[in-house]
Amino acid sequence: MSNIQEANLFSQRQGTYQLHPLYVSLRRLLPGRRVLELDCGSGEGAAFLAQGLAEEVVGLEPDPVQVSLAAQRHHRAGLSFSLLEGEDSLPFEDGSFDLVLAVRQGFDPFRTALVKDVMRVLGPAGLFVAALPNPLRASLPIPASHDTLDAAPITPHQLGLELHRTFPQVRLLAQSPLIGYLCHDLAQPEATLRTLQVDPLLV
Repeated sequence: MSNIQEANLFSQRQGTYQLHPLYVSLRRLLPGRRVLELDCGSGEGAAFLAQGLAEEVVGLEPDPVQVSLAAQRHHRAGLSFSLLEGEDSLPFEDGSFDLVLAVRQGFDPFRTALVKDVMRVLGPAGLFVAALPNPLRASLPIPASHDTLDAAPITPHQLGLELHRTFPQVRLLAQSPLIGYLCHDLAQPEATLRTLQVDPLLV
């Protein structure tokens, strides 16, 4: 089955058309990995990722109604859902995951405590994949606590700079389903163990 066919099937079953290209492109990172998805919503993306590739997929969500809905809808070995009770504190032991995803909503890199906790729960060769929405369709406001009078979209450059304070290596990628869901580098990548992959151009 091609990437486009898989994505269309995902869209038809789960109703998340805008996000399906990113979830399809993530599948190559999954084999044998323990995966944590932040802000997983009702679990459609996590369930898609748990289709036989990852060793374990955990969806983490701050809304108890969504957690309950996800648990009711999705039953698969190695897939579970947990409630995030602390705003920036992840309820897992150090090194619990090989891959942490923050892709359903625009990730706020100014949540410094959360970024550091993501680093904590990652294993020594862990990856953190964050995404920004298409700037032509949506924007993530910079929090007012950062002394900005006018809310503005967070740019890939800002995201990379902020996360580089915690992650020693950062890689910026752009993606469009119009070119077969392929990603291309916004800057020349370097070989890295802990890599941030940014997807600012979802269509």
